[in-house]
Amino acid sequence: MKKPVIKVNGLRDEKSIRKVSEWDIDILGLDFRRNSPQHLEMISSMAGIIPDYSKERLSKAVQGISKLDENRSQTTTSNLNQHQLMRAGIFADEMPQTIITYVYNYSLDFVQLDGYESNIMMDNLKRTLIPDIAPHIRLIKTIKATTNEEIATYKTFEGAADLLIICPQDAEGHLKLSLLDAYEGQTPFLIGGNITASDLNNILVVNNPKFIGIDLSLQDEDEMSNLPLPLIHDFIIRMSSSSCRK
Repeated sequence: MKKPVIKVNGLRDEKSIRKVSEWDIDILGLDFRRNSPQHLEMISSMAGIIPDYSKERLSKAVQGISKLDENRSQTTTSNLNQHQLMRAGIFADEMPQTIITYVYNYSLDFVQLDGYESNIMMDNLKRTLIPDIAPHIRLIKTIKATTNEEIATYKTFEGAADLLIICPQDAEGHLKLSLLDAYEGQTPFLIGGNITASDLNNILVVNNPKFIGIDLSLQDEDEMSNLPLPLIHDFIIRMSSSSCRK
């Protein structure tokens, strides 16, 4: 595996976002799910890390970040290893028009779909966004699975999703990496779900040709978390070093 892709979600505090942006993070997940405790209504600019927009695009202030957007190369899973902090909007069973508005307002690189979205909906969404609104947008589909049969739903999204987040878990919600043996798809995937500190060493030895990284749900620095930021920083270093030896 090449350098692993690291995606982090759930951060809303400026200090925490600044800190992880200095690490080897590839994708920052912005949570737009309506009922999520991490739901974002407005985001400060974080000195150019993400645009300062709320429900409306503020006064065409895009000029302040236009150089950042102009310098982006086309975002594909093959060039995620080029270090740049990209933005993923996280949605669940949202109206396509609402998603399109967020893609535009927040200059998203990825749309992550965590609900019961169909491959037909995904194809239609992509056709609407590309090429006029967001020519480089990519779609992520989350698959939560407790059985091999649920893992097999990946087949529905082959060709519709550019990237999968597979959350393999047992009945109690604990990470169950053995379920990944049932994945034989062609779409690259990140491991997500309820990842705890004790899971990190096991993730390091996952051996699937389409496994390219991890999806972590974190909390802001001043909140209690099962995955404190210093531990994640250490894990990213270890994961990168391990991948370089393969």
